[in-house]
Amino acid sequence: MDAHIFRRIAAELAPRLAGSRVHKIYSLAPETLLFVFAVKNEGAPGKFYLIFDHSRANPALLAVPEKPQTPEQPTAEAMRLRKYIQGRHVRALHSHWPHRALTLDFSNPAGTEPLLLILNLAPPPGRPAVILHQTPGLEFESEPAWPAPDRLPDMLADDSAW
Repeated sequence: MDAHIFRRIAAELAPRLAGSRVHKIYSLAPETLLFVFAVKNEGAPGKFYLIFDHSRANPALLAVPEKPQTPEQPTAEAMRLRKYIQGRHVRALHSHWPHRALTLDFSNPAGTEPLLLILNLAPPPGRPAVILHQTPGLEFESEPAWPAPDRLPDMLADDSAW
């Protein structure tokens, strides 16, 4: 999945997941997680299924209409994520699309630290694809600067601009 497709998917996920609650997390395969969110579809409660596959060969971020078959025994990774984020509400979703990463900003129940979940489809070598971050005030990268439309002819004429 390239960064441009990731950007569009993230833009569609942001309003859908904001305010949702993490219902359950499953590990479908060694590098594939299923997040089940409790959402309100036009006022009616429902479930939203998001598959996050961070394998090097075929990274993917997929919204699926039905829950896929899940293993009977959860993996250690799924259990760790359940421990920290199950039951929390998503306050916001931030897209770092040039790096193909999503950050889910969770509400913090009384007495707990603010919590961020960073899902990176293409982590740098030696870095994990799934990161729980408990530091409040994490700075997010700004969008890359795009030239104004009226500058397009100048940009196209200048080979060094790109």
